[in-house]
Amino acid sequence: MAPHDSNTFGGAVTETGLLDPRDRRTETRAALRAWLALQQRLAYEPARAREALARHGTPAAVLRARFDVAPEDLLGDRAFTAMLEALARSDVRLLPFGAPAYPSRIAALPDAAPLLA
Repeated sequence: MAPHDSNTFGGAVTETGLLDPRDRRTETRAALRAWLALQQRLAYEPARAREALARHGTPAAVLRARFDVAPEDLLGDRAFTAMLEALARSDVRLLPFGAPAYPSRIAALPDAAPLLA
């Protein structure tokens, strides 16, 4: 994956690729929802998630292609807001696979998580 391709991260690229749940920008919120929905759907199948990301490019595209759902279908507004609030309270940032700051030693693992917290 290209480290600074906005499609890779669902539209919310920072220099490191970190996604901040306190960021209110629309593109960041959309990327967060897509990554969290993908993680929710494929949390126990990281190799499958990475393969799908390599093929389809973004978490939202994976969800559409593989499961015929949008991130909003899996993670509705109430659940998404609650999840963001919990992450923000804990001062958590999310790091998607392929982001510039994603640790290369973890990325080299065949079952590396698509999303680190």
